[in-house]
Amino acid sequence: MVFLAGIRGELFDPDATGRVFMAIWLICSALCDITIAASIMILLPKVARMLIKNRAKAIVLKVMKVVVETGLITVFSAVIQLILFFVLGNTMLQLILQQFS
Repeated sequence: MVFLAGIRGELFDPDATGRVFMAIWLICSALCDITIAASIMILLPKVARMLIKNRAKAIVLKVMKVVVETGLITVFSAVIQLILFFVLGNTMLQLILQQFS
């Protein structure tokens, strides 16, 4: 049972209330993943430019590469889940990707 904004409903209920809860959850999840990936892509290059030592810059650049790659994979997964929910909402195929994200 889920309570959101005074509305009581089942999370995976096939009626409209359950679909609304799932849509809100997936949209917010995708927006959070996009925000995190974008902020990392903006902030880490600024940190790398502020560093003086070349060794520290190399370490930050390696970390930046890994973090950006994993952030983009997470964003891609969240967007695919959202698309699958709206296109094939009755099949619950969007839940497959939750095992990997």
